[in-house]
Amino acid sequence: MTMFSKIALAAAISVAGVAAHALPVASIGAGSVATAQVLGASLFSTNFVSTVTNSTTQPHVEVTRSTGLRTAYDFYTFGTSGGLVTIDFDSVNYTDMEVGLWNAAGTLLAANDDNNYDFGGSILDAAIVNFNVAAGNYFIGVCRFGCGFGNAFAVSGGALGNSGAYVMNVSANPVPEPGSLALMGLALAGLGVASRRSKAR
Repeated sequence: MTMFSKIALAAAISVAGVAAHALPVASIGAGSVATAQVLGASLFSTNFVSTVTNSTTQPHVEVTRSTGLRTAYDFYTFGTSGGLVTIDFDSVNYTDMEVGLWNAAGTLLAANDDNNYDFGGSILDAAIVNFNVAAGNYFIGVCRFGCGFGNAFAVSGGALGNSGAYVMNVSANPVPEPGSLALMGLALAGLGVASRRSKAR
């Protein structure tokens, strides 16, 4: 095996490793759209999670928020190549979360209060289920019951404060990050060269 083939193989294994495993993301209490926490493509995985529907076939990322943060509302953003998006709260404390989804222009696309979607353990967990979106960037907003969502990323009412805690799973088809794309390109190019050389022998 040539040196280039070894590099290509290592790159392919590295890409596969990133895609196969992701740790939970701890919320930083991003209190506005301008500071929305980015759920990057490298955080999504297809590992089995019992409370995430289709967890082995659709990429998902887990977000955890602990008590003690002082933001009124939490915001997250992610990019997707399009398709179905599911946002599901699997565990909440007594504060009863609500969730909203906007596109990059600030148009409110969906919102939900109570939807016991799966077996996450809470009757009052919110969920936006199998919502079909086009390719682009999207924003998630989280607040506490009796809040409301509107266009232009508007959220009003029930603040999370320092008592809000939850586990939220976001399932989507993420847009590959530039570094991953470059690495994958190198891997594919290397495998192609290795294949041609083996055929020439």
